[in-house]
Amino acid sequence: MREDEKTQQFWTQPWVPGRRYGDTRPVFVLVFTTKFSAAEEFTYNLQRLNRATIVGEPTRGSAHPGESRWITPHCSLFVPGGRAIDPITQSNWEDGGVEPDVRVSSDDALRTAQLLALERIGAQRQKPERKTEIDDRVRVLQEDAQHLTGRY
Repeated sequence: MREDEKTQQFWTQPWVPGRRYGDTRPVFVLVFTTKFSAAEEFTYNLQRLNRATIVGEPTRGSAHPGESRWITPHCSLFVPGGRAIDPITQSNWEDGGVEPDVRVSSDDALRTAQLLALERIGAQRQKPERKTEIDDRVRVLQEDAQHLTGRY
């Protein structure tokens, strides 16, 4: 049983120093089955806010914070002490993990995210020479993917 039944909210500071990335520029987060806990929360939050495209494999599904407690001198036990609750979904990623928007193997995740980013950026470019440069890079990545995996 949890020690207390209180709810605690966490917010980003309203002002942070430095240049802002902007909410119209594309963000891609790569995820793998080995990622869990805080990495999952970061990804889950960005996904629920429609702020990032998640690329890769589903994560492990470790949402509940807690601590290890020693039950013998040689054996410890992880005891959940809280529960993350997303204000939008009223749930979290426990057990199910974060399901990527674009599901690919970990070997293909970076290349896939690069292709998606270049295609999105290329579609927005007005200068023909810049668009050609981006299109050329997309072609190279696609040919690379075909050569390495025989697909794409």
